[in-house]
Amino acid sequence: MASHGVPRPTAPQLKSEQAKKKELDQIEKYQSLVGLVNENISAKVFTLETLSLTSKLLTQNPEYYSIWNHRRRILLKGLFAPLTASNIPSDGPGDTPPILPLIQSDLQFLLPLLRQYPKCYWIWNHRLWLLRQATIRLSPDVALDLWTRELALVTKLLSLDGRNFHGWGYRRGVVAAIDELQVPEAQDQSDALDTSRSTSGTLAPSKLRTSTSLELAYATQAINTNLSNFSAWHARLVLLPRYLTEQQATKDTRDKAWREELDLIHRALWTDPDDRAIWAFYDALTGMVELEGEEEAKRSIWGVEGVEEDERKRILKGEVAFVRDLIDEGGEEGKGVLEGLLRLEGKLENVRDKDAEARTELRLVWEKLMTADPLRKGRWQDWGREMGFIE
Repeated sequence: MASHGVPRPTAPQLKSEQAKKKELDQIEKYQSLVGLVNENISAKVFTLETLSLTSKLLTQNPEYYSIWNHRRRILLKGLFAPLTASNIPSDGPGDTPPILPLIQSDLQFLLPLLRQYPKCYWIWNHRLWLLRQATIRLSPDVALDLWTRELALVTKLLSLDGRNFHGWGYRRGVVAAIDELQVPEAQDQSDALDTSRSTSGTLAPSKLRTSTSLELAYATQAINTNLSNFSAWHARLVLLPRYLTEQQATKDTRDKAWREELDLIHRALWTDPDDRAIWAFYDALTGMVELEGEEEAKRSIWGVEGVEEDERKRILKGEVAFVRDLIDEGGEEGKGVLEGLLRLEGKLENVRDKDAEARTELRLVWEKLMTADPLRKGRWQDWGREMGFIE
């Protein structure tokens, strides 16, 4: 079996008596190890020996989240120096605090676990905790070097499985930490202070996020490699508005960017009209022109705020025509296309308010959707009730 194109182990075969006995012996040793670790923690034996015992245990079972908590307790209360003002290192040459080898060693311990269990929350969580401790306890340049190396590592891991959402979420945390560590450097540059201040007296946004354009390019590359990448499309949806804000883009520039995204998604849908990741991004983009109330503020990010009703309908009618072209010219009647058409028609006008001919036509589309996706028949029936197709 494969997941995200990555081979996974097949189902286990029936075990012999000898294999069963070996497994029982392993379970007994495992339980004994768990008991020893818990005894040491209860006795507050926060030593390297106890840390080593947790390493042995977590290598066997990285999902045992309580042991990760014990490991952090050992580091905080036994191995890390107390965090006081006098313990914060200076940036002087040769000033390498003893905490650095501890953090590096623990990061190294996690690497084989991360390769073997790339979907384990606790490994990613502990790694992020270690790096945050580095930010708190080490000099900024040392911490920045650790975070930068971590970005290279997560890039490598995502090259092995580009759809691992754990890795994408972790990458966002790493990039945010790098940005925060780099901000003071930008503030010290005289040219930034002289020419890049906003009217409020703070640094202009373009100086505060140096990585956004690089991450946007990374997400685009991931999409070009594999269109069916939810995480990459989501990253693009988040990063592009941020990039426009940092560049202090005008409304016209934002509006142009939004329309260029529609063109991009149109090409993607012609390439693979049944891909759920593409349709999710498309639904978010087309939803920008119908937001109201408090949510309407999101529209200004893209420069589509203040859209008049006639313009809103014109845009959505154009998108309805595009999806109908997918059906008519491309011969596509899969779940994605049919659902996309119904969603757009609903954004354009409440289906219940449409004339009889339009409702009849959309009902046929809805019936085709249930046929195309019978496993979610109950979901589509609920949707049919909302649209008035089922009383």
